[in-house]
Amino acid sequence: MFTLRNLDVRRGGKLILSDLLLDVPRAAVTGLLGPSGSWKTTLLQEIVVVQIVKREESERLALAASVYAASALAV
Repeated sequence: MFTLRNLDVRRGGKLILSDLLLDVPRAAVTGLLGPSGSWKTTLLQEIVVVQIVKREESERLALAASVYAASALAV
């Protein structure tokens, strides 16, 4: 499942999406419907950014753990 909680999106200092909650079940087909200008594309862009940041944080944590483990073994 993909989950977002309490996501706020700002553009140019202006809050355009506030306190967004989103649950997408695994292997589900999900769509965004709305009129032109209702921030659908912006929401998708933010989801991508959130996923990239989560992956990078995960990789950094894994790297930090590896470095720590290697330094502990060297002592």
